Amino acid sequence: LDPDPLRNIALTGNHQESYYMERRAVYLQAFLHFTHQLTRRVFFTGGVRAAYDMLKLEHESSFVEGSSSFLGNYAGSYPNLIYKPSIKQEADNKNLIITGQAGLTYRCNEKFNFFINASHGKKPDFLQIRWDSRQQVLVGEKINSLETGWKFSLAGRIFWNTTGFYRIHENVKTVIWRGSVGDGLLDGEGRAVSYGAETGIKAALIKGLEVFADYSWMFSQFDSTDVNSRNYIYAGNNFAFAPEHSYSVGINAKADISKSVRIFIT
Repeated sequence: LDPDPLRNIALTGNHQESYYMERRAVYLQAFLHFTHQLTRRVFFTGGVRAAYDMLKLEHESSFVEGSSSFLGNYAGSYPNLIYKPSIKQEADNKNLIITGQAGLTYRCNEKFNFFINASHGKKPDFLQIRWDSRQQVLVGEKINSLETGWKFSLAGRIFWNTTGFYRIHENVKTVIWRGSVGDGLLDGEGRAVSYGAETGIKAALIKGLEVFADYSWMFSQFDSTDVNSRNYIYAGNNFAFAPEHSYSVGINAKADISKSVRIFIT
């Protein structure tokens, strides 16, 4: 590696720029969920969610004073460093999202049941301004998921649940630390898989006092190519802020001080 990669670049000593950005979002949602008993022990569950997203983004940027930014040549933001000078502009995007899930539950008895679910989800689109101050719409992330597990209760005081899952992600948004023409802060073309398991147990010791413990394990990895079959910059890396192992232990307590006042402690 070059020990001094910036030796041939004349960095600006005095440079001032400014930009203004405001986001507004309106979401309208409708849900439908139903359960149908197929046999004495087998139940079918299904659900559909419709969401209509209305997004707006205002942006304005300017060069204030000083010397032009040399690095802006690489990102297309010259003479600025971050956003190319632009008059006030407004971007808007409207999108209808339909998602759903379906599953089967087998109830052995009142204390134990086993389930398997499949779902298709999609996050809202995302509006951003590129470094060259052009508008860009990033398609919302799609998630196809399969999960299975069980729920168990004992004497109405001990509750244990376990779930395993496998998910396929498309159009994953990630921060791209590069400044080339046509780029913005985020890239939305990543593909990835994630799978894992989580379990939790909760026990009611006395009235108003319960203890709980949860543990989860998850593996995630970006594919070698993006949704356009191009080599992906984060290939082989894991999701950010998604530890492989996580756990929590604690208590929940509540008590009635009067007929109209109740306190909670966690």
